[in-house]
Amino acid sequence: MAPARRPTRILADKNLLSVAQTTLGISSYTSMENIDRQARQFDHLLTYSDFQKPAKVLNFLERFAAQYDLNNGSSLTSGSAASNLVSPLLISARSTTTFSAGLLMSIQNLRLGGS
Repeated sequence: MAPARRPTRILADKNLLSVAQTTLGISSYTSMENIDRQARQFDHLLTYSDFQKPAKVLNFLERFAAQYDLNNGSSLTSGSAASNLVSPLLISARSTTTFSAGLLMSIQNLRLGGS
């Protein structure tokens, strides 16, 4: 798919847009801006090829969890929604992060926008 269309996939998915805005520190009010301006902002802030790399995806998820907790006044131990969603990915019994090959393949093959 052409690079110019990638941000529109984010903008078309309400949940994905919310995660991207939270992680990148973008106000939800920017959704009222012109769609092309929003797309250019994502093009400037994201390197889409990074989402093919499991370590970069993990880093993005960690940033999301931290930013969500910061914005909502919670911590990983307080049971926030983001923490409950991401903490199993970040914490294992030995304090190391492990992913199954199936999970990594699922994330890599994830299609944005529900397509």
